[in-house]
Amino acid sequence: MITEVEELHRRVDKIEIQKNREVLALVEILSNATFFGEMKMANCEYAKKGQCSFFILENETKNKIPIVTQCRIEQCNEPSRHCHIEISNISCTLCQQTNKTQKNLLP
Repeated sequence: MITEVEELHRRVDKIEIQKNREVLALVEILSNATFFGEMKMANCEYAKKGQCSFFILENETKNKIPIVTQCRIEQCNEPSRHCHIEISNISCTLCQQTNKTQKNLLP
């Protein structure tokens, strides 16, 4: 009976150590993404007023994608009512934009 309890304690300890390692790995990944995303956002010509001017979305998209809001970019090139994606360090990290052409997304 004692050996079974000791074995259970060892297994629980092992699981707790593994969970701690996983949490530390997640924190490291997110901090790296935040750091590099901040660098990318700071140098991006499309990051304006917390929105990405590279992606122009139709106004109806605002209700379909939660991170889309009405354009608040001064002197935006799009004349019609439209929306842009709200950006953060994480979203800039995930951005794969490499060329200078503008992409229009439909709802």
